[in-house]
Amino acid sequence: MNRFVFSGAVLSRLKLAAAKNARISRVEVACALLRKLFVTLDQAKHSRLKTFVVCQSMNLRGRVNLPIPTNAFGNFYTMVVGRHTMDQSDLNFEAFVEVIHDTFASAKTRYTAISDGKSCMDMVKDSTRESKDWAHCDEENVVAFSSWCGFPFYDINFGWGKLDLVSNTCIPMTSILTVESMRGSY
Repeated sequence: MNRFVFSGAVLSRLKLAAAKNARISRVEVACALLRKLFVTLDQAKHSRLKTFVVCQSMNLRGRVNLPIPTNAFGNFYTMVVGRHTMDQSDLNFEAFVEVIHDTFASAKTRYTAISDGKSCMDMVKDSTRESKDWAHCDEENVVAFSSWCGFPFYDINFGWGKLDLVSNTCIPMTSILTVESMRGSY
């Protein structure tokens, strides 16, 4: 596991460098920067530019037009998947931010339009199946992203004191997990 910490000042500069007319999040710029690095490394390793796949989990609470009790327990998420072919001229930071931002904006629009449970479950199943199909594809550059930013992990005490580091388990694929540090950075 590698750990990269981005200060608030660095994230602000990245947002300024990326922002055109859209409201870009700190998670989007951090993921875009890391994604750009992975694509560049993959291209150097394989001597060719592969199609890259954005594969990121998205919390559906508050994003679907379904009555969900506020005290409901459990995960309610989907995998947002977008496949993008880029050429050499698109390998700039702004292009990666745009791809990640647009992929999420499109998914948010699709899920906001859902008003019945069956349609929602069908879309979640389809996106999960699609993300699993691409997870182990050697012909495409797939990196899974997940963001736990905004969850108060460092405020939780399970009885043995406050947490020092929050992490996820290893899965057999390249993945990036964004978590706010104890200092409020990513």
